[in-house]
This record gives sequence, structure tokens and C-alpha cells, in this order.
Amino acid sequence: MLTEERAETVKTRVKMARETMQAFSGVANAVNDVIVSNQQIPLNLKQQLDGIQQIVQAMGVINQGAKETAAGLTQTKVGTEQLNHAASVLKEMA
Repeated sequence: MLTEERAETVKTRVKMARETMQAFSGVANAVNDVIVSNQQIPLNLKQQLDGIQQIVQAMGVINQGAKETAAGLTQTKVGTEQLNHAASVLKEMA
């Protein structure tokens, strides 16, 4: 009877040891997941920074294009005014 009790105690302790091992394994997996996530953060930040830099460059190109368009419109306006003046002079001559 004592042998049976000891055998049952051993079985119970082995079961508890296995459950404890599984729990520690779960904790280890969770820690690994956190480590992998933490390693991804700098990579994600770098990708976002690269994207922002590309946007800033594109905005610079758009800004330059807008300035060139404005200068072109100014020249067109001056040219139109000169043509209107020339037309008025010609009209007076006629």
C-alpha cells in the first residue's frame, strides 16, 4: 500500500513537472514573440522615415513646378498686355 501511495505521488509530481515545463515553454515563446516584435519596430520606423523623405522630396518637386508655372503665367500676362497694347496702337493707326 505504501508503494502504491509513493507511486501515485511520483505520478502526481511528474504530471506537475510536465505542466510546469509547459508553462515555462509558453513563457519562453511569449518572450521570443516580444523580442521579435521589438526588433521589427526599428525596421518599421526606418521604412516610415524613408517614406516621409520621399514625400518631402516630391513636395519639393511640386513646389518647384508651381513656381515655374507661376513665372510662366506672369510672362504670359506680360505678353498678352503687350499684344493688347500693340493691337490698340494698330487700331488707332487704322
